[in-house]
Amino acid sequence: MLAWTLLLAQVLGLAGGSLVTVNRGLRVKKGQAAFLQEGDLQFDIPRHGDSCKVEVVANEPITQRVGKLTPECSVIKLGPKSLEVPEFYGLSDVLDGNVVSFRYERRSSLECSVQLGSQATPLPVHGQLVIGDPEEPTKRGDEPESFVPLRRQALCKREDCLKGLKLVKFTQVSCDDFLMMGVRYQHRTPPSPDMDYIYLRVDLRDTRSGSIYQSEQAWLPVRIAGAVPNQPPRPSFMATFILEVDQFILTPLSTATLCAEDDETPEQWLVFNVTQPPAEGFLTHLADHTRPISSFTWLDLNDMLIAYQPPNSSHAQRRNYEVSGDRGGPN
Repeated sequence: MLAWTLLLAQVLGLAGGSLVTVNRGLRVKKGQAAFLQEGDLQFDIPRHGDSCKVEVVANEPITQRVGKLTPECSVIKLGPKSLEVPEFYGLSDVLDGNVVSFRYERRSSLECSVQLGSQATPLPVHGQLVIGDPEEPTKRGDEPESFVPLRRQALCKREDCLKGLKLVKFTQVSCDDFLMMGVRYQHRTPPSPDMDYIYLRVDLRDTRSGSIYQSEQAWLPVRIAGAVPNQPPRPSFMATFILEVDQFILTPLSTATLCAEDDETPEQWLVFNVTQPPAEGFLTHLADHTRPISSFTWLDLNDMLIAYQPPNSSHAQRRNYEVSGDRGGPN
């Protein structure tokens, strides 16, 4: 039977549809929002008078989405001040209204609550959230003042740097109370990348019906001074990046074919983005193998749920197709 070869390259590219004349993409910082301008996305309407409707798939379980398009006003607003840890094992300033705020229509029947962390998003990775003020090590008469920070680091390695501090363990709290609690980020695991994130979810709940009126998530960045800049994931040297495919046969990919490594991110958090699809056929998810996908997770790849669907046309000779993509993680 005639065989096909799918080459998985590591270069960037762009893909467009027949009705799309301009698709420049949209760059958005993690935890923030950006507006889609007229010059970012343009369409070619075949005939004068034809109507054009653009539909945003809001709930797509197959394509791995890392954000959403919405005309609604954002509830979570990042303030002018960002969190920064001055040193390893250090404490950030208080997370207050200068760092993040919540904007919504305030009425008696609408309740705003904040949830920190989740099982699906175990952030922060390199620190913890605390309240209170730490007990500073007392200066000894027989040591220079520069030794005090070193002794503080030694205490933290023995789990003693929480004196005076309390771990934040609440699941939900009102939005106003959250900004008044004095929550801080404490760095805990050097060496680490120079960025970490605090995950929070804000729910606006109708107190009369108990239903959630609006829900929004955000990732608040925390800069760690003196840490190593975050590095992008790299291709795994164990993967072949070549997939042998028989004609017409839907063929799953595995981590032996495609894989990546990242020193700062667990494998199960990695996301692969397809920036240049194959010239014929398409990558798909086995939950619905009739639809192409533009990104997928390492977990689905490891479970062999990602596959290549060859074209329906036949060829007398072997053909090679190249797919390009990049890898990403939460840090």
